[in-house]
Amino acid sequence: YEDWTARKEIREGKPRLHLYIELAEAMPEIDPARVLHDELMQTDQGYHDLAAMMEIRALEVTALRPGTFQEFYRRKEASGAALARRRPPRVNAPDDVIEELLNLGGKPGIPVAVVMPA
Repeated sequence: YEDWTARKEIREGKPRLHLYIELAEAMPEIDPARVLHDELMQTDQGYHDLAAMMEIRALEVTALRPGTFQEFYRRKEASGAALARRRPPRVNAPDDVIEELLNLGGKPGIPVAVVMPA
């Protein structure tokens, strides 16, 4: 991957971890949502409990087009933003930042998957 940001979002009254990720290259044989879900199920007891016992779809992944984070950085730099403000926050970015990432270049993000509990 090139870069990412993640945040808690509420969908249909239930919490989800939504990962917005720019992949370094197309990897059609890999489902990043499934890989992350499987890893979280094994390593994070809280995530495992949400998915297994409460049947909550706890993970959503959106793939961003190549160059999205670099363009975000360039735009912030051109606007005179301080160095620390040129990259989106890694965790819990505000709505306006997510919207800007999704809209850069006029191309929306591509929903990869919403992982259903196994």
